[in-house]
Amino acid sequence: MSPAAPALWDALMVEVTARGGLPCGLGARDTLRTEMGYPLHGHELSLDITPVQARTGWAVGWAKPAFWGRDVLLAEKERGPARRTWGLLALDRGVQVIEQPPPIASGPSLPRPPPRRPAPRRTSAR
Repeated sequence: MSPAAPALWDALMVEVTARGGLPCGLGARDTLRTEMGYPLHGHELSLDITPVQARTGWAVGWAKPAFWGRDVLLAEKERGPARRTWGLLALDRGVQVIEQPPPIASGPSLPRPPPRRPAPRRTSAR
């Protein structure tokens, strides 16, 4: 940790609390990104899940003449991905338990959720 980190945190907290704000953690970040459908590397994006598969091609600089993986991504985009990620809309707040079967009757298997992780509460009207 940088020696300046504690002073920076304190200065941020003075400004944030003066405006009625509070610090928040990863749970808040996960709720907000989940509501918007934004991916998190290691979850909905990884070395094994491409932006084309994750439906985030809008964030790829397709017009750039060169970037790592460009040829592979362009080929996948043209032929269509072999798989796609899908968002699920929860009917209510709850906790997904690792022992629960995936929430589909048939089709490809889904990765198991982490044990006892609370589902985020949807706060937007969308």
